[in-house]
Amino acid sequence: MKPIRIMLHALRRLISPRLNPVVNVGFARCNTGVGLPRTTFTRRKRGAGFTIVELLVSLVIITIITAIVNTGRAQYENSLLLTNLSYDIALAIREAQVYGVNVRESGAGSLLFETGYGVHFDTAAPTTFTLFADKSETSGRESLVDHRYVEGEKVREYTIKYNNTIFALCTVLLGGTACNPTTILDITFHRPDPDACFSPDGKAFLTKAKTATPDCVSLTKNIEARITVKAANGNVRCVRVFTTGQIQITPTCS
Repeated sequence: MKPIRIMLHALRRLISPRLNPVVNVGFARCNTGVGLPRTTFTRRKRGAGFTIVELLVSLVIITIITAIVNTGRAQYENSLLLTNLSYDIALAIREAQVYGVNVRESGAGSLLFETGYGVHFDTAAPTTFTLFADKSETSGRESLVDHRYVEGEKVREYTIKYNNTIFALCTVLLGGTACNPTTILDITFHRPDPDACFSPDGKAFLTKAKTATPDCVSLTKNIEARITVKAANGNVRCVRVFTTGQIQITPTCS
């Protein structure tokens, strides 16, 4: 009798696997005459929390989102630093224009107040550019300027950081559209004109100090200069300077 009772009890548990016996309240008789325990059942409550699979999926999703956010942030920071460099160069050129047009002593105690000013770029030194005083030279009764940077004319040197560099330099000739590459570029300003003069390749263009800018433009035939700056990730910005003194920041120099 006992084995039959055990088998029937096991069969009942097999038929209702989610039911959990809690209390035996008595015996009931079947038509076989076998006394069976009367059992009440309640549904088993499912435990709260996450399974291992759910946790792993959540971790993978969080990791992917974090990677995407960090990548976008790095690209944004690189773009922002490159744009800041472009504006730093533009401000340095504007500073040279202000000094060149106004009265500023070229050196402490020099008593030279009519000196022109300019900014010097060299692709051989891609992480620096220089603000310089384009000092005049006396030839007979005339004061001449050469519109280029030479030793002893440095006023301030700027250092480029964060793996950004001066990538390329070029000038546009009068009547042309192509930008002619150069390795050295000097942009100068002389009183009383706010216009810019561009001297590529470190060439000297001697002009009279009183008519320096118009004479320089007529000699060089350059009407625009472009400075391309580049970030480590390959992004570029272009600083465009026109003979009128206008400065623009554009995404590319093309």
